Amino acid sequence: MSNQISLRDVEKKIYQSTFQDGLIEISLAAFLLMFALAPLLSEDLGDFWSSFIFLPLWAVVALAVRFIRTRVILPRTGSVRFGQYRKNRLLGFSRVMLGFNLAALILGISTFFGFEGLAEWVIPSRFAALLLLGFSLAAAFLQQPRFYLYGVMVAAAPLIGEYLYRNYSAVHHGYPLSFGTSAFILFAVGLYMLLRLIFSHPVDPSPLPETEER
Repeated sequence: MSNQISLRDVEKKIYQSTFQDGLIEISLAAFLLMFALAPLLSEDLGDFWSSFIFLPLWAVVALAVRFIRTRVILPRTGSVRFGQYRKNRLLGFSRVMLGFNLAALILGISTFFGFEGLAEWVIPSRFAALLLLGFSLAAAFLQQPRFYLYGVMVAAAPLIGEYLYRNYSAVHHGYPLSFGTSAFILFAVGLYMLLRLIFSHPVDPSPLPETEER
């Protein structure tokens, strides 16, 4: 009995493997770090500058990720170009996330102006729902099931932080502790995935051909 190979399954596995280098986890950890450190900085810098100051950090992380991908990962794995279907899917994901971020911004502004009239758990619950939705969209569009798990973990951070704040007097609604823990876990996972890829794929001295999906 001969085994039939589905080109669609092969393409899907190749596509999913492009997100197995751990760099996206490291980038997400840098993003979550803002929610852990910004409340601590807001006492001296204010709410706006305590968040704005992270823009240079994200720029450094973006440059570091680009450097690692081009200088460390690609020499080991080679590069691949996906067809129009994947390009359209990624473009659709970008558009959906843009709309999601705009909706989150509008909701955040409305929450800020109506802060006094909201119940105790409304703000962290809204925040948790937005985080869970964002990670779920990423999991669906990028076809990475582990992002659902990340979403549950990160969405629990504002709720756990609020619980620690109200029951154990944790500073800044517990965000430095809860989001700091989530950022550390994602960074550790990403670093493990990156090191696993590096040690399991030694650099081939011969140049790797570029593969293109038709």
